Amino acid sequence: MCKNISAFFLIALPVLLARPVKWAAAAEANPPGYAIERVSVVDVEAGRLRPDCTVLIEGATIRKIGPGSEAVPEGFGRVAGEGLYLIPGLFDAHVHYVDPATYGPLFIAHGVTFVRDMGSDTDQILKTREQLNSGNMLGPEMICTGSIVDGKPPVWPFSEVCETPDEGRAAVRKLVEAGVNQIKVYSGLKPEVFLAVAEESKKRDIKFVGHVPELVTLEEAMNAGQYTCEHFTGFGVAIAKMAGEPVAQIENVMSSHIAGFRAWSLFPKLDRKVLDEFIRKIRESGMVQCPTLVVYEGISRITQPESKNDERLKYVPPHIMTFWESDIYRAFAAHAAKNRTFMQQMVAELHRVGVPLIVGSDLANPFVFAGSAVHEEIELFAQSGLSPAEALKAATIVPARVCGVAERLGTVAEGKTASLVLLRADPLDNASNVRKVESVFLRGRYFDRAHLDRLKAEVRESVGDTKPKSIDIKVEVPGEIVARGVYKMAFNRMDAGTEEFAIGKNADGYQFMSLSLPKGGWAVPNAVKLRYDAQFKPLSAEWHEFGNAKTMAKYSLKVAKVEASAIVNDKPAGDQSFDLPQGVYFGGPSIAGDYFLYNSFGLKPGDSREFSAVTFGFNGWKVQALKTTMKRLDDEDHSRKDGTVVRARRYSFVQEIPGMGPATVESWSDGRGVVLKYTLKFPFGTMTWELE
Repeated sequence: MCKNISAFFLIALPVLLARPVKWAAAAEANPPGYAIERVSVVDVEAGRLRPDCTVLIEGATIRKIGPGSEAVPEGFGRVAGEGLYLIPGLFDAHVHYVDPATYGPLFIAHGVTFVRDMGSDTDQILKTREQLNSGNMLGPEMICTGSIVDGKPPVWPFSEVCETPDEGRAAVRKLVEAGVNQIKVYSGLKPEVFLAVAEESKKRDIKFVGHVPELVTLEEAMNAGQYTCEHFTGFGVAIAKMAGEPVAQIENVMSSHIAGFRAWSLFPKLDRKVLDEFIRKIRESGMVQCPTLVVYEGISRITQPESKNDERLKYVPPHIMTFWESDIYRAFAAHAAKNRTFMQQMVAELHRVGVPLIVGSDLANPFVFAGSAVHEEIELFAQSGLSPAEALKAATIVPARVCGVAERLGTVAEGKTASLVLLRADPLDNASNVRKVESVFLRGRYFDRAHLDRLKAEVRESVGDTKPKSIDIKVEVPGEIVARGVYKMAFNRMDAGTEEFAIGKNADGYQFMSLSLPKGGWAVPNAVKLRYDAQFKPLSAEWHEFGNAKTMAKYSLKVAKVEASAIVNDKPAGDQSFDLPQGVYFGGPSIAGDYFLYNSFGLKPGDSREFSAVTFGFNGWKVQALKTTMKRLDDEDHSRKDGTVVRARRYSFVQEIPGMGPATVESWSDGRGVVLKYTLKFPFGTMTWELE
């Protein structure tokens, strides 16, 4: 039952159950300060070099920028800067920080020291922000929008759904009180709700950013005071109108979005005077543009066979790769490739008249790689007609202003925070030189080239640990077979693997075994064995995990205790004695194992029960208890995948997951208690198990 939420979160939602980050403490203790000697400092605002400087960093602050001969205080670490170029840490102004364990190290390894998260579950991203900004998690500093403010139905599950102006205002208040930095509006908002969100945001003195909703024009969004426009949303409709081929604005968000995107092909037809007037209005509105050209480049690569040879794929976890394989992206690939050219022309037009542009990647989307995507976006800006200096500015001081941190970040200046990057070549000579990262400072913490290489190697090793493993194990149990089958697992309708199970009965009671073979995510294949007496009282259990670190754990239930022990890679890993609370249920990370829950509790329709689910395999082999509420709903007819209809018992669960809050489940079982279907809804989507 809800204990099986643990199995899922190890499969599909690592952001909520972050793995141990061994590299977070990998750096040696810093000295009181550093001296970067005889370095060329890049003045990003003026677009020029200050040669032969010595930069003194004390703690997390740039204390002084002096001549190359500047005296170095005693005890300071000395960094040879001759022949190197010092720039501010780079910004990625549009990310979805779904995988802290890999994103953080990769961002630092590529010189990205600040990000703006543009849509995640509010509670979780606020916790991630706190961990990053406090230094307890390795990675860039962050501001965030929290949940997206969208209409009904929302595009993403992590949304504040608003159908009325009052609901829009309430959503803004809720997000502001939670502590977000900006409000993100999204595509499905009705015009009157959008305006209410805009008004409440102004009242609360918080910027609202994001998509131009499909039923709102770009001009209306500018007039309402929208601070940033992401991905050039709203531009396609405006282009079509200027070209004399207007696109109908309809409530179906996806259809409307595709129609607007296709309208970019009309860009070459625009009259020069009409385009100039359009660009002038954008400049006068003050709206900042975050084009995310690199995400269109990435999506266009999905159907290109050579893309599979990209070395950076070795740093991408399987669950993200699974998300990239969505049919929606494949259908969009051809349009993305064609229209990116027109978008680059629009970037040139906007830059020509001084519209602020910022570098953002839309990280989490296909072939958008943490850190290196920022380098690509800078290059795409330069290819669009910006000078290398202007492209660099769009990744430093301009997003620093947009993120509200320009007083301490975005330039190399005395008194500012020492988040800096040393490059081996001049970025003002060629924008691609931002790729040549020699070393990085993150708030005064120094990462030399060897350390950056270690970070990347550890990410690659970590990702390798999560690749699917080949397992040759038969699911067999003694006694008369009560039930046997295979569940197909799906994440947002994408294949997520299988769970095979068997339940046997003999004179001693029940024997159970399951084998989970997940696809994607941090889970690795694992097997569960359970033994219950004839009254469904748990007696013992085993858990085998078949990752690079092979684990075998055994559990024995005494009067009011669970005694557990484990062997990891053939070595003893320790013992645990766990006191069983009152009203407990004991089981393992297996959906099929709910057979014993339903039969041991025997709820009738309308009954509910609160209890502790004592489980293992949640975050390793050790046992823990999770507060759970279970309710049996009215029975209903259930259509199985083979077309047959059976009368099913229906259950709902709410379980408190440490560090995440409540998670919800619905389950359908047959009259014996065998689970037919199981759905887990969480902020990022829905996981489903369905019996074949």
